[in-house]
Amino acid sequence: MTFAPVLNCPSVPLSNGLQIPILGLGTSHNGGYSHDAVVYALTECGVRHIDTAKRYGCEEELGKAIRESGLVRSDLWLTNKLWPGDYGYKAAKKACLDSCSLMGAECFDLYLMHWPDSWQPGCSNREMRAETWRALEELYKEGVCRAIGVSNFLVHHLEQLKEDCSVTPHVNQVEYHPFQQPIHLMEYCRREGIVFEGYSPLAKGQVLSNPTVLHIAEKHRRTPAQICIRWSIQNGVVTIPKSIKKKRIQENCQVFGFQLEEGDMATLGKLHDGRHVEYHPFQQPSEPMEYCRQEGIAFQGYCPLAKGQVLSNPTFIQVAQKYGRTPAQICIRWSVQNGAITIPKSTKKERVVENCQVFGFQLEEEDMGAMIKLHDGRHVSWDPTNVE
Repeated sequence: MTFAPVLNCPSVPLSNGLQIPILGLGTSHNGGYSHDAVVYALTECGVRHIDTAKRYGCEEELGKAIRESGLVRSDLWLTNKLWPGDYGYKAAKKACLDSCSLMGAECFDLYLMHWPDSWQPGCSNREMRAETWRALEELYKEGVCRAIGVSNFLVHHLEQLKEDCSVTPHVNQVEYHPFQQPIHLMEYCRREGIVFEGYSPLAKGQVLSNPTVLHIAEKHRRTPAQICIRWSIQNGVVTIPKSIKKKRIQENCQVFGFQLEEGDMATLGKLHDGRHVEYHPFQQPSEPMEYCRQEGIAFQGYCPLAKGQVLSNPTFIQVAQKYGRTPAQICIRWSVQNGAITIPKSTKKERVVENCQVFGFQLEEEDMGAMIKLHDGRHVSWDPTNVE
């Protein structure tokens, strides 16, 4: 097979001497994977860095796409992530080997703990993280993982890991875009020799209509997406945009033929507002809500089901059984009862009907309180602030 020229993509050195390409292609669940798009990225765009996770449910298909591309495995940087449901020493080792088998890969170039919260009963988050990390250390020493790291970890999580374990994470992958710039975390990672990697560089599309970004894009005759990806790369961040559209993938790769001026970089740096705009039991932005109410601004929440994550939560299942409703109805009702304009979405007729049947009952005060306690700062572009 004839390949397009390899993307002229710089690499970033890890503390163990490996070089990770500074630009990669991300995959995801809920429609965030396309077999044809991955093959196109590898064969036509010269992409040599793919990021995935067990959680995304596309490991087997992704392995097929890589083989179909004809690319030699040693020419590709492949990152995978361990889901919290598989945390623990034995479970973590098994999950990694199972993922390798599903993908037809002998090893991963980088293997990350996906989230600092363990979700495991009977053990503190810190204890479970340490136990899981020891499994990753062994996988690293055995050569199953050429580098190991974490995702969505904050400074205190990394400090605890440093105290509890022997291998410092090679990478920390977190949300990073002009609206969300965790400078303190970035500086810490650089001091500790941890490469900082950013996902959601386009803030799920929110940056594309920002007037500042549009102005700079016009100035450089580039697209808003290219400006934001370039900004991230120029900040030294390993950047993982994702798309299932071939045209967008190609566009996102064309970010190495120009340089943003110092003034442009500074202007984009001023856009930080810590934005997380979802509203559901795992993400309850109480301060913005209170401010909006004081100022007479209606508060509207999207993603009320947290991309489906609430549907398997034990608290929701229990409350749903109590009322003879579905977990989705309970969650939407909770949002509505809190006075939030609520915007669920679905393409399935039966789900749309279900989501509308939330006005014939009232949640009791204790149930509302139980769901308020579920807040952990989690959002679709996750924020791990409240994970101990």
